[in-house]
Amino acid sequence: MRQIRGRQISMIFQEPMTSLNPVMTVGEQIIEVLTLHFDMRTSLAKHRAIELLDSVGIPEPKKRVAWYPHQLSGGMKQRVMIAMALACEPKLLIADEPTTALDVTIQMQILELIKSLQKERNLSILLITHDLSVVAKMANRVAVMRSGEILEQAAAEDFFKAPKHPYSQQLLNSVLTRREISSVSQIPPEGANLLEVENLKVYFPVRKGLFRRVVDHVKAVDDISLQIEDAKTLALVGESGSGKTTVANSLVRLLEPTTGKIKFKGEDRLSLTKKQLKQHRRDIQIIFQDPYSSLNPRMRVGEIIEEGMQALGIEKSHIKRQERIDKILKQVELNIDKKSRFPHELSGGERQRVAIARALAVKPKLIICDEPTSALDLSIRSQILDLLRKLQRKEGLTYLLITHDMSVVGNFADRVAVMYQGKIVEQGTVAEIFD
Repeated sequence: MRQIRGRQISMIFQEPMTSLNPVMTVGEQIIEVLTLHFDMRTSLAKHRAIELLDSVGIPEPKKRVAWYPHQLSGGMKQRVMIAMALACEPKLLIADEPTTALDVTIQMQILELIKSLQKERNLSILLITHDLSVVAKMANRVAVMRSGEILEQAAAEDFFKAPKHPYSQQLLNSVLTRREISSVSQIPPEGANLLEVENLKVYFPVRKGLFRRVVDHVKAVDDISLQIEDAKTLALVGESGSGKTTVANSLVRLLEPTTGKIKFKGEDRLSLTKKQLKQHRRDIQIIFQDPYSSLNPRMRVGEIIEEGMQALGIEKSHIKRQERIDKILKQVELNIDKKSRFPHELSGGERQRVAIARALAVKPKLIICDEPTSALDLSIRSQILDLLRKLQRKEGLTYLLITHDMSVVGNFADRVAVMYQGKIVEQGTVAEIFD
């Protein structure tokens, strides 16, 4: 099998952070592949590892070869994965969701890299993805799979012009067109601001030397201001490392801002005592990107939802809490019998519904949606977005949507703020930003 694995068929995985060994440098991991397959001397393998890193566009490869995975950005980690996959000069490269975990600008760079390497090396590629825009850009032929069966195969051009199977048609209908975006993105009437952020700064100290003196600061969030209207959605977009998640963590006080103001209903939430912070936690909740890693695998669904209610004093009696859990599960369109299931017994879409239910359980006014659909396939993504939209209309919820998917922004948001290197460089309605 070793003659086939690596030498003839190689694979790029979806999440490079979990695929790369965290206790080995990237150079050591590539060297391991080369010595295992070619019995190459370590010095020669290191030289080849540097060449491979250079070929996939890693800057300063001689320096980066000694770095660990956590020291690299998401895009760089994926480039390392590609370098490892190409180390043995395979004939077939299997790319399993190679850009799903990356923001839209890095995604384009990785796709361009894969295309250029395909031409250079005459590679065949099996691309596994749920993103039809990636399929349109990359594929010559398309095979649509569902429940272990291939439902349709066709040339890419024929598939996008006239898909034959109803499921294929459903997938294409789930992709938002520019016309749909512009019809959704009408300028909303001005209302009262639920949340106002003024001159927010989050700086992380850089310490060096024997006494760990502060020599510099990383300006993760650098003097930003934004407002979110009550019962509206603000999309915060930007590339990986631009500071979006740091803003989200600051809003719920998981990170303490360096300076600035966070006003919720006109009240400054940075001056709250520990006791007052409990109410703040009730008012603002988060739905995370990957429900599998954000849900406790040892707890049942009912316990996961109830935990936050107990901690924040929602419904004093166990019976009342159970009644509320049943009601919320119905709201997120899950059967009540899912209450006794563990997260691993649920599908990706069901797990994300549980994450939404957990956020709703404490009766929040603002929900931060941190890439809520990026780990889901197209049809499930549409269902989750429809659910969030229904809940917003019914409960009067306000959303801060953090995403890199502009089709989601166009379909879901009222206003957009664009972040770059810790600053907000542009704000406006969806129509203004897209035009």
